[in-house]
Order: sequence, then structure tokens, then C-alpha cells
Amino acid sequence: FSLQVQFDLVVAAFTLSELPSVNEREEAVTTLWRKTSSYLVLVENGTKEGHQMLMEARDSLLKVLKYFRKQSTVILLSNVGPV
Repeated sequence: FSLQVQFDLVVAAFTLSELPSVNEREEAVTTLWRKTSSYLVLVENGTKEGHQMLMEARDSLLKVLKYFRKQSTVILLSNVGPV
């Protein structure tokens, strides 16, 4: 992927759970964040594991944000299914 090409909105739904390791998930989240100029939306299953992956993504992005001066919004969503 070219990191020079950016999009206003980047959405990754049920993607983190497909990656086998924390390192691969961190790398994917960082790449996705670098591809957006405005909004990054991450969606995962409303399970304990899905929540954990979103919190890992949040922590990873907080580390990355220290080094980049960029105004972007990150939205983390957990799908809880029908109520």
C-alpha cells in the first residue's frame, strides 16, 4: 500500500480478529491510521475477545499518536448483535 494515498474515511470491520498476533494487529492498525486523513473506524464482535482487540488497537494508536501531528478521529465499535 502506498502511504501517500489517503482517504477521508477508513473502515475496518471484523478485521483485527482475523490477524493471529498482537504484533500483526498493531501493524495493521498503524497502517490503517496512516491511510486516513480524517476518520478511522474499527468494528469488532461484541465479545470479550473483540473488546480486548479494540483496546489493544486503542493503546497502539495512542503510542503512535505521540509521534505524528495529525488531526484524525478514531472510532472503536463493538457489535453486540440483536437485543
